[in-house]
Amino acid sequence: MDQRVVIDVSRTVSRLHLPAATGIDRVEAAYIRRVLENHPGSFALAKLGREYLFCDLETFFRESHKNFDGAQIGLIDKVRLKLTRDQRKVKSSLRRSIGWTDRARLCLKLRSEISKNDIYINVGHSRMSKEVQVCLNTIGCKSWFMVHDVIPLTHPEMVRVDIPPRFKEFINSISDIADRVIFNSQASQIAAKGLFSNTKELVAHLGVDGPFQRGVNSKHPFFLTVGTIEPRKNHNLLLDIWKHGKDEKGNRLPKLVIVGQDGWAEKAVFEKIEELQKIGRVDHIRDADDALLLSLYSECTALLFPSLAEGYGLPLMEAIEIGKPVIASDIPVFRELLGPNAPLLSPQDIEAWKSALLYPEKFQHEPRPWTWDQHFELVGL
Repeated sequence: MDQRVVIDVSRTVSRLHLPAATGIDRVEAAYIRRVLENHPGSFALAKLGREYLFCDLETFFRESHKNFDGAQIGLIDKVRLKLTRDQRKVKSSLRRSIGWTDRARLCLKLRSEISKNDIYINVGHSRMSKEVQVCLNTIGCKSWFMVHDVIPLTHPEMVRVDIPPRFKEFINSISDIADRVIFNSQASQIAAKGLFSNTKELVAHLGVDGPFQRGVNSKHPFFLTVGTIEPRKNHNLLLDIWKHGKDEKGNRLPKLVIVGQDGWAEKAVFEKIEELQKIGRVDHIRDADDALLLSLYSECTALLFPSLAEGYGLPLMEAIEIGKPVIASDIPVFRELLGPNAPLLSPQDIEAWKSALLYPEKFQHEPRPWTWDQHFELVGL
């Protein structure tokens, strides 16, 4: 029998109601596509609240690409107030087309459908219940997990206060049952040193969807930054520069376009963005689909990436593949991705960033991104 995959799509299901995908969402989508192409007969497994979805992956892929805007919320889901209205629409729609089950029935299905030759893969930082994981292990199904970063443990001050203990529980659950842990960068693996003692570890850089056409600057120049609005993305540095509106030579700065959903941050950050929007120095796009994001990459003067901490940096690699300069912070993962001699800036040095905006062409990098085929070949999928 060909090796089949049980891919955890919990993150995808929980975010189907959103118009734009984050980096981890896109990685999970890439894995779903790969499994569909190379592992026929595979399955989708998801946990949302106390219920579970389990079906063949082709059915899940088809149903998850429907338009949920007009979906009706069924009676069962009307009372699930912990979910947003849009999440309840998605769940009701999937309930009608696929069905949801409880843990006991799920384990019966797993025992009848899954064999020891199969692999459970979780790349979404989604925590499956311990009972289901024990069921998979009892069957003999191997378990692979991807760790995108361990920022909640290494930089707890950069995440919401409730995240570090929950993330620690997630890491502990992986260390107990994982047969393989995939890291997206060597920097992430080094940061996680000591967390996984008896698990095979593997580093595989993320792929970049392409090929891309080379970008052409817009007639109306602008700088671009991409990332959820949260402290570790360091939007404050850029907002402080654009607050003055002029570069070191006294010339008016081109507009700053911020692409990113509202995460968690001090109220002052959002107030700065609103203030600068009102006077036309900043645009904030919360929900950019792939087509719009590609257009912004193609037309921007340069991508700005002043992060204080990252596990990888897909926007950085995508902009470079399109041929755009990338002005990025000097942190371990960017040094790894761009090479030891790449021009990088301290994320705290505002004067260095002001100077860099005058000469973005100095931050042109040679394309170095991996393809998804290279990633999956190394992973063995």
